[in-house]
Amino acid sequence: MAARETIRVVVCPLCGGGADMRLSGNGLAYLAMDCCKAQLFTRGPESDELCRDLPDVPAQPLPAPPPQIAPVAALQLPPAPATTPPIPKAPAPAPAPAKPRMGWGAFPNA
Repeated sequence: MAARETIRVVVCPLCGGGADMRLSGNGLAYLAMDCCKAQLFTRGPESDELCRDLPDVPAQPLPAPPPQIAPVAALQLPPAPATTPPIPKAPAPAPAPAKPRMGWGAFPNA
């Protein structure tokens, strides 16, 4: 079955999205709604007229352009210090106490 040509895009009566209005083989309008995956067929002149009276989908406004970012050269940075202060060093650890030499029983430490 060949795809039918879209006459216009109207507001979906189920979800409010965009629905393609197409003509069936007998000339009656039907809606193919990709937004909610439904179809609405008309079976007589009264429903056909109601379907054709649905409002068109409003045109979407263009999105606002992104804000401009200032160039890097325009940024004001504080002046760098002339010299950096020296980093204080940690104090040296205290020397370990001297261990007594080991004696040999009858011969004390000499």
